[in-house]
Amino acid sequence: MKPALLLLLAALPAGAVWDDPGGSTMHFLRLGAGARALGMAEAYGPVAAGADAVYWNPAGLAKLTRPDFTYSHAEMLGLLRLEHLAYARPLQRWGGTWGVSATFFHQESIPLVTNANQRVGSFAPHGESVSIAYARHLIVGEDHPLRDRGFFQDLWRHPGAYEPLDHAAEPWTGSLALGGALKFVSETIYDESAWAVAFDGGAHFRPVDLPELAMSATLRNLGTRPKFREQQETLPLEGSLGAAIDLDMAKHRLIPAFEAAIPSYGKPYGKLGFEWSFPAADGWRFALRGGYKTLTAVDLGPLSGLAGGIGLAGRRLSVDFAFQPMAALGEVYRASLGWRFDAAVYKGRPSRVRQRRGAREPVRGPSGAVRVEPVRPRY
Repeated sequence: MKPALLLLLAALPAGAVWDDPGGSTMHFLRLGAGARALGMAEAYGPVAAGADAVYWNPAGLAKLTRPDFTYSHAEMLGLLRLEHLAYARPLQRWGGTWGVSATFFHQESIPLVTNANQRVGSFAPHGESVSIAYARHLIVGEDHPLRDRGFFQDLWRHPGAYEPLDHAAEPWTGSLALGGALKFVSETIYDESAWAVAFDGGAHFRPVDLPELAMSATLRNLGTRPKFREQQETLPLEGSLGAAIDLDMAKHRLIPAFEAAIPSYGKPYGKLGFEWSFPAADGWRFALRGGYKTLTAVDLGPLSGLAGGIGLAGRRLSVDFAFQPMAALGEVYRASLGWRFDAAVYKGRPSRVRQRRGAREPVRGPSGAVRVEPVRPRY
């Protein structure tokens, strides 16, 4: 098991080359999800709002106002591959948002060689995880019935959520979202397999005094100890704190973001990224992304921390691509495809729906429900 495991640890992108004194395993859980996140050097905790928030920050699911699906494929270092699918949907009756995701990590076959240097076969290590998540908005400070809005990706409001107004006595009044995900994980290396159950949790806060600011806290891979034969190991536990600013400048939009992470498997590190988006055509926006992650700078050189990407998004469809150099190990490429379904239907009176810039008129649906159409692309 050890040679294959060491090969996996040495080849993991985004910094999985640290010595691991804690003896953790299942490091494919650290590989991320989605090209938008990688393009921003994974400074994504305070920005996550689509279905891939199941991985980055489950609290981000609470920002969704309509069903969302995403698929991403990653080619890493010439031999590793990662597939990720996620779906999320707001719950009309119970409130909040639920989401599911699945990750499949695999690589090319590795020759099985004896001590006499004779090839006797091959094997292909692989790992899988499935997550079920739920997120909901809460209130900090004075509570008044107003509609909340999706912070980063949807510029429209809907009834049913709450946002504080009178905050004179509460300087930290704001919109707080909490989310959690239960994760089932398995990994197979040659003829040995192990499984574990883990929990991911997150929080997202937006102060009413500065609604452009988003702050996040996340904890990933807190769970049981997988066992390979007689040896028990730990999951790659990691906690992070982050912040982002949403600067909406007429037709242009800039989102700088920062995260500080403390992993159980190595040294603390930082992530700094940005996304700049602007109109590309009628109903479409183009995004440029870049960032830097400090985790690999010491072992692989300063250039290994760079990441960049591009994206094109419409009201429903989005396509993203990201790239990260890993010095002598090779490169990481990730492509994503996203789809947002028709606007969700929320019960309420049309007069209570607050319109924003460029929004269409709300229309009454069956049983007096109100339907609000999306007004702009994802970015």
